[in-house]
Amino acid sequence: TPNYYTHDISLLSSIQYALDYYHTTKKINISSAIYYKIDNGSYINSFNGKYDKMKSFGMELALSYNITKYLSFGFSDLFLNQKIYLDDKEYNSGLNLKYLIKSQITFSNPKYFTTSLAFTTRPGSYYTKVINAKYNYGANDFEPFYEDINNSNFHDYVRLDFTINRAFPINNHNLIIFASVNNIL
Repeated sequence: TPNYYTHDISLLSSIQYALDYYHTTKKINISSAIYYKIDNGSYINSFNGKYDKMKSFGMELALSYNITKYLSFGFSDLFLNQKIYLDDKEYNSGLNLKYLIKSQITFSNPKYFTTSLAFTTRPGSYYTKVINAKYNYGANDFEPFYEDINNSNFHDYVRLDFTINRAFPINNHNLIIFASVNNIL
């Protein structure tokens, strides 16, 4: 544990632009957004202290479609290009996503039951890899050496979930019985 206290107060500022679109009909809902944001200030991170700027550009698209009265399908995708800047050098942020796809098919008839199958995928998160360590005799501990910030990433994230439930009216209350199987893949 460190035996010192670092106190840093600085003003954070941002400039942001966004454009949203939404369209709905009886069968279909479509929403989309595009945005750009620049954050300035002093941001703390875990590997080297702080960075002073972050730029984000993102696009989102979501679609839901009522196939029948009881069957619906939903799809959404997010693209987020987010960079952090340290000493005027650009690095990926941990949230830099080429895609974040979610889709779901749902059958919902309150008279019988509701069930859904949901799929989610995205690239693995970025991280900073420790590449070596040197023993520091003064601290009686190892001092890590890192590769470039957020230069590696974990495996892609893929998830498939299944849920089913049924509501039973009892007097003025409902008893809901459900089952979920998460992360089938």
